[in-house]
Amino acid sequence: MFLTTKRINDWPQTTLIQFPYEIDFKPNILNAFDEQLNYLDKNRLDLLFLDKPTVDECRNAALFANISPTINKYKIIVIDKAEQINKSSSNSLLKLIEEPPSYVKIVLLCGHKKIMPTIKSRAKVFYYTNRDDHANNYDNDKAYQSFELDILTNKLNYQSYKKLDNINLIKLFINFSHKNLCKNNNIEKYTKLYKSSLNLYKINLFDGIVTNKNITFNLLKNLC
Repeated sequence: MFLTTKRINDWPQTTLIQFPYEIDFKPNILNAFDEQLNYLDKNRLDLLFLDKPTVDECRNAALFANISPTINKYKIIVIDKAEQINKSSSNSLLKLIEEPPSYVKIVLLCGHKKIMPTIKSRAKVFYYTNRDDHANNYDNDKAYQSFELDILTNKLNYQSYKKLDNINLIKLFINFSHKNLCKNNNIEKYTKLYKSSLNLYKINLFDGIVTNKNITFNLLKNLC
């Protein structure tokens, strides 16, 4: 995600990132945003994550925003499934977005459904990917091409990929599911594979737990 590669000083005050499909970001996004926090802030005191917030949670977010950062220069408020919150919550959230303190950065994450125009108009909008262009990028990767062909011809087997480490092995499944989601192929099936792949990726990369490669491979293969 582009925000994790840019210095927080360069972020817009309010950012809306729209994705072409529904996905649960919580298992992965907190680790990603950790890179923007002071290394002393182990408990994420200056990061607030809300998932489809209620009216009370939106009001609490305003209270959170009105208190100066504990350790960091900025506070970050991340709101997932922003398009699913009801009108009352949206109105409460709008008050925060209209005049946030200078030290607050707000990030709204939403799927393909429409979000309230009054909220969208007050945010810098980024679209996660151009579906067709992003899907076509995979076709330039020879390793991925071989992997995809094995799936499509029902020849996918562990022996062919056992030399890969866990991270690169899981990435193949992430890319395969993401390409199909970009093309709107069997959304339910590939969302499940995408979520499972991302979760295993997080466990191996961020949590420092090396899962059994053979078991990992067969688990994800069965979801293809």
